[in-house]
Amino acid sequence: MVADLWAEGGRQILQPPAEMRRESEELGFAEQVLEARGHRALEYRVGRSFDMFVTAGGFRFRRRGDVTASVT
Repeated sequence: MVADLWAEGGRQILQPPAEMRRESEELGFAEQVLEARGHRALEYRVGRSFDMFVTAGGFRFRRRGDVTASVT
């Protein structure tokens, strides 16, 4: 499904949670982003998220209104 929805070089970029940002800043990292790039990484990210939050925790995936897309 990822291949149907994403370009091969597609990527998902997230801002990490506040705790992770604080810890990264303490280590001297100026930019903190989480990135999954390409079909394999995106499939892994979605699969792990589903296992961790949907299957185990009863959450669900849903589309957010502020999704952005860009073509390079």
